[in-house]
Amino acid sequence: MKRFSLIALFALCAFVLQSPRHPRFEDHAIKVRFKKKPVQLQLDRRRYSDRLSVALQKGAKHGPNFADQYTIIQWPDKSACFRFGVANAITGEFYEFPDIRCGNLVYSRGSRLLIDDPIDSSYYAREKGQIPNYIYTRFYLWTGSTLKQIDTAHTPMEFPYEPSYNFVYQ
Repeated sequence: MKRFSLIALFALCAFVLQSPRHPRFEDHAIKVRFKKKPVQLQLDRRRYSDRLSVALQKGAKHGPNFADQYTIIQWPDKSACFRFGVANAITGEFYEFPDIRCGNLVYSRGSRLLIDDPIDSSYYAREKGQIPNYIYTRFYLWTGSTLKQIDTAHTPMEFPYEPSYNFVYQ
């Protein structure tokens, strides 16, 4: 009996060490405290067209949807992809993410974690277990002024959350 328990323990340890552990929302949880109306965005008029400025303002009015006081706003790019930025509901500051995204974003108001382009099990099944090398999930942590990449994954994962959307159109 003792020998069987020892073998089971080794098997469990091997499984745990073999399974990659990626960041989860609860790993970077924060308290949701902001309950006021968001202030107007402070946008550089030289950088954003009038139409885009109006659309971004509308997106920010929806209120925080990420990391307590922040609002993620997505807008279409000239391709089939999109751009996104983070609006601070307290100060009105706007941080534009420099890269164009083509996949889904998953985020939560109660966490500083943002998951970009998650590979879920349905995609994995559709591709018959063959995920192209150029497709991978990226995990970012919001620092208060930027998104810092903290991990990547090239394996399918189960996500307890649906992709998040706050699209605005020009």
